[in-house]
Amino acid sequence: MPEPLIVPIVAQKFLEQPAAVAALPRKETPTVVRFVVADTAILTRLYVYERSGNTWRLIGDGEKPRTVRSGQAGLAIAPAVATRSGPQIDHFTVSLENPDGKPLGTLLCRVAPVLLASSLDPVVRVFVVKSTLSEKFVGELSRLLSRCEGKPSLVAIEPVSVPHDLWMQDTTEIGVCAVPDGRSVKQIPVPLGGLRGKHEGIKTDALDQTVRDYFARDPQYVPVQAAESRPNTRWIDWYGNLEVSPPVPGYPHGRVLTGFQKELRFHPDLIAFLEAQELQCPPLYLDVSWLTIGHVDELINFVPARGSGKGFRALLPSPQLAKSLLEKAVKGGHGDVEVFAGTKQETTVSKLLNEVADTEESRLIESSLIRTRKTLASELDLSPNDIISLPVLFKEGLAVIPNGVNSLIVGRDVIIPAPNGPKIGTTDLFEAAIRERLEPLGLRLHFVDIHEPYHVRSGEIHCGTNAVRRLKNPRWWSRSSLPRLP
Repeated sequence: MPEPLIVPIVAQKFLEQPAAVAALPRKETPTVVRFVVADTAILTRLYVYERSGNTWRLIGDGEKPRTVRSGQAGLAIAPAVATRSGPQIDHFTVSLENPDGKPLGTLLCRVAPVLLASSLDPVVRVFVVKSTLSEKFVGELSRLLSRCEGKPSLVAIEPVSVPHDLWMQDTTEIGVCAVPDGRSVKQIPVPLGGLRGKHEGIKTDALDQTVRDYFARDPQYVPVQAAESRPNTRWIDWYGNLEVSPPVPGYPHGRVLTGFQKELRFHPDLIAFLEAQELQCPPLYLDVSWLTIGHVDELINFVPARGSGKGFRALLPSPQLAKSLLEKAVKGGHGDVEVFAGTKQETTVSKLLNEVADTEESRLIESSLIRTRKTLASELDLSPNDIISLPVLFKEGLAVIPNGVNSLIVGRDVIIPAPNGPKIGTTDLFEAAIRERLEPLGLRLHFVDIHEPYHVRSGEIHCGTNAVRRLKNPRWWSRSSLPRLP
């Protein structure tokens, strides 16, 4: 059976400037292109192009047969506005005829899926919200990225009308649509539109729209609004609650990860969109009920690992590790040493141990993390050695110590929140513990003090940034890249 033609998606606003077009087999005579689909509503989203020199000229949509006089036709498809407003489609058929109606052949076509990129995929561009609160961090991030692997560019989103809405990670998820391009692969960034519903008066519409407008202006992106925001869902539909693992058995392109809080789960329309892409689902739901915000990026991250069979390690927070570090400091006579010195949250080692680390909440969190490890073992084939614990404490579901799991991974560079822990001499105990666990993996750690503006507002560096990444393994159509059937 012949391989299907892989058809890219195209932005409605830039039909005349498609990011990519799938070329049909060239014919020597003018060719009439007809689409054969089960649902005719899809025809308005299918587009026919004609090769003109080195560019593609739009002929029209698929509502009626289109004649390509040069014999060199191409195809693209616009995404549905949202799951409920248009059916998802993965395959369709094209019938080719000459102008007299003589059949020239038929061709099965496959719409290129939108894949989510993992933290191990190379970074091309980083986004951050720039406001009066984040100017200092934006400057530091720019400096660090110039030293990171690949030297990704930085885009500061401004102006913003709500200065404290800094959560770039939550307002979009940037997927990738990969299609053959001669002997290479064309990778098209696909920003998924924001879903942040209103919760307790939190204003999110302004930033979500600013980000949508930014991507809508640039023909290199194909934005997709896969769902519409829901009321009364707290923070569960924010994109910090949507990640993807690196390749694991059965999922050569990674598996979608998302958190659940008791009865709350990520937006069903968005999940349906991802499931329609087929390659990274079903999602793995991880319990984040013990977190107030409840985002999966507070719970897990992945870093490349030198000398590892899998090539990566998973990062999880550990209140127990933080507690043991504090206990050791107290036993060493350092109970009065300040923690978070110079901030409104300033305390001492002994107080932090007694009031936060040695509590029923911390013990319940540890129990949940044990269950999470078992889930990761059974669902992603992660052994205990594949998981690294970082010291983090939580109180009322919020990180007390800046959460090192919530870092920006740029190749082997990790831009990580400085924990601002207790210092014995010049050594930050929490930072030293993190270095001890991550630097042997061949990682370069860049600690940044983000107490302001992010940590005091219940987020960290990953929450405040976003990235366009290039898939390491973009050839999803290769048989070796197809998911294992159950």
